[in-house]
Amino acid sequence: MTASVIPLPLKGSTLRGLDATAAEMLAGGQAATLTAARISLLLTSIQAQRAELMAVIDDLQARPPSGDAQVDRLNADLRVEAVRGVGQIDQMIRLIEALQPDAAMKDPPG
Repeated sequence: MTASVIPLPLKGSTLRGLDATAAEMLAGGQAATLTAARISLLLTSIQAQRAELMAVIDDLQARPPSGDAQVDRLNADLRVEAVRGVGQIDQMIRLIEALQPDAAMKDPPG
């Protein structure tokens, strides 16, 4: 890798940590481009969130009826919404994977 300046987002940006880690990955040879490092980090983060949501769904499915109709209805509604959330996460993962740059591509000048 040649020495270059990697512009990071302004202070307070939620992407600052992601960009700093991506820059470290690039400098350490763990990614071919800064874009590839960012995408890899995004995928890892989103997949972890998906796993957490799946654990919530599993927990909701394993719960026996509480005996309180309102609580049972809320648990059922929460499960439905969590399953929808997993569907949205799966769609995000597919979109992000489609953005993965070809190894031969270069990052845009920054």
